[in-house]
Amino acid sequence: WDMCTRLPDSEEALLAVHGVGRAKMARYGTPFVTEINTWLAQNPEVIRPEQPLPSAPAALSGTVEASVELAQKGLTLAEIATERGLKPSTISTHLSAFLEQGGELDIDRLVGAEKRRMLEEQFQLLGRDFLKPVVEALDGRAGYDEARIVRAALERTA
Repeated sequence: WDMCTRLPDSEEALLAVHGVGRAKMARYGTPFVTEINTWLAQNPEVIRPEQPLPSAPAALSGTVEASVELAQKGLTLAEIATERGLKPSTISTHLSAFLEQGGELDIDRLVGAEKRRMLEEQFQLLGRDFLKPVVEALDGRAGYDEARIVRAALERTA
């Protein structure tokens, strides 16, 4: 719906569409923008909004809120997973969703200050589109769950 309403005519405008991040932009950006511009040229009567419409943050599900609440109480990623009976990867996805919507969490407590620093350095060098190159570059010193959380925190501040 957001893409249909905004009709993004550039990759920058496409990044403002809810659900489009750097990875989707890298994979699908050019074909989508090309198709939208072609359609707009064929349909000049279409009135587009002057300013991009604000994207309403998606409501967090109850399960995400439960994970966030435990993180805010000071539990680590592993402790939250144990407490909730879920995989750490599920918890990291919950916390990342919260961070991407502008939420605040103590990343150093969740990931560790040194791991956070190493991950931030690798994201700076390798980009934020994919977790695998960053995790592989750290050769076992940080995992996907930690990388996902640090990337979400970086995206929030970008």
